[in-house]
Amino acid sequence: MQRLLMIGQLTDQQIQTLMGAVRQLPAVMLSVYGPNSQRSAWPQATNWITGELTDQPRLIATMRKYDGVFVQLDSKWLVAQTQLMTSAGQAAGINQLILKSDASVLTLTQTDVHWYHQFTQRRQIRNLRLAERILQQSSLDFTWIQGQAAADSAIYSRALSTTWATAVPARRTLNFEDVLTVDLNAPAVA
Repeated sequence: MQRLLMIGQLTDQQIQTLMGAVRQLPAVMLSVYGPNSQRSAWPQATNWITGELTDQPRLIATMRKYDGVFVQLDSKWLVAQTQLMTSAGQAAGINQLILKSDASVLTLTQTDVHWYHQFTQRRQIRNLRLAERILQQSSLDFTWIQGQAAADSAIYSRALSTTWATAVPARRTLNFEDVLTVDLNAPAVA
């Protein structure tokens, strides 16, 4: 049995999709780590672990019990959360770290914005690149899924990290359930 930990705030649709995928894989046990304020969004039968992302000792102790950790990154705190997750993952010695961010370099670089939004766009791209660098410099086996739709989804992983000239585009939307497999190996391109 694989023990997987979910961290981060998901939409109701993402929760339903993830729970549907987990139900189809009997060898996977999913637990959720988060504040009590997020508990009501999850089904009652979910194994819930109460904790804050800022409580790094508790986060590390919790991560040690799991084979893989899934993290939904918040675009407002992308760099800080990536640093926190990589340092906690290294300290906990986890086997696999899977991150998902709704922001995507592909979308941001292909979106025309008014001049007064260009600073925000450049800052978002810079934050994505900083997060990439943090992951590249870590010793973790990671997979990072960027984007929300098939047109802007991309995947980064430890296996691809030596050739990251640009993002590897996906042919369809990539979600957490794409990497819920017995061996926790994420596809290079979906």
